[in-house]
Amino acid sequence: MEFSSSKKVSIAGAIGVGTWDTAAEFKDVRVEKNGKILYASDFSQGIDGWSTEGGTWSVVNGVYRQSDRVVGLSYFGDQTWSDYTLTLKARKLSGAEGFLIVFGHKDSNKYWWNLGGWGNRDHGIEFNRTPVGPHVSGHIETNRWYDIKVELKDRKVCCYLDDKLVHEETTIGTERFFASVGQCEATGDLIVRVINTSSEDVSTMLNLRGVDHLRSKAELTILKSDRPDDNNSLDNPTKVVPLTCTITGVDTEFAHTFPAYSLTVMRLER
Repeated sequence: MEFSSSKKVSIAGAIGVGTWDTAAEFKDVRVEKNGKILYASDFSQGIDGWSTEGGTWSVVNGVYRQSDRVVGLSYFGDQTWSDYTLTLKARKLSGAEGFLIVFGHKDSNKYWWNLGGWGNRDHGIEFNRTPVGPHVSGHIETNRWYDIKVELKDRKVCCYLDDKLVHEETTIGTERFFASVGQCEATGDLIVRVINTSSEDVSTMLNLRGVDHLRSKAELTILKSDRPDDNNSLDNPTKVVPLTCTITGVDTEFAHTFPAYSLTVMRLER
C-alpha cells in the first residue's frame, strides 16, 4: 500500500534514555552517521549536555542511572540529527517494566522504543505515546545488560535487541503523519493504522497495488481529540473515546482525509 500526501521528511532529532515505572542504568551510548561519531558517552567524566525530565539521575560506577521507579527521561544531542545509528547498553535494576530508548526528539515531540512495556509483555515503537507499527512480544529481565541499536534512514526505523532485529517500520507522509499496514490472518482483511499528530486534517490518496477481491466499504475506528495532551481522568473518564463508522467508495485507489490529532484503524474487507 502507498500513501500520497504532502512533502515527506526524514526522522530527525536528539536521542535519549528513560524509564517507565522502573529504575535502570545505561552506558556506552554512541551515535554515528556515515562512519562519523556524533557522540560517544564517557559518564565517568560527567553528564554535560544531558537534560532530564523526571526521575533521579546520577552517575554510579561510570554508568548513567535513573534510581527511582518512576517515569524519567534524559536527552542529549542536536534536533537536526538524522540518518544516524544509536547504540548503547541498558540494564533494568527494579520495577514492573523495562526502559525507553528515545530518538527523533525535536521540541515537544519524540519517538521512543518502549522495551518491556505494557506490563513487561511487549516491545513497541511509539511517537508521542502513539503506536508506530505493531507490538512484538518480549520482556526485559532484571540485572541483565542488553545491547540496543536503533538505525534511522530517511523515514525508516530498524530496532535491534542483542543483535536481533525486532522492529522495521517506515513512517509515511508528513513529519506528523504515520501509517502501517497488516493483514488479519483469520479473514485476510487489510488493517491500516494511521496516526495524524498534526493540528490539521491530512488528505491522502491510498494506493492498494496488487490487492484483489476488495469490498467497496471499510470499517473505521477513530480515536481523536481537540488537543494532543488530552487524557481521560477519574473526573472525566470519557474525554477521549473511540468512535466507529463505515466509509464507502473503497477501491484499489481512493482518497481519504484523516482528522487532526487522531489515531485511525481502518479495516478493508476482502
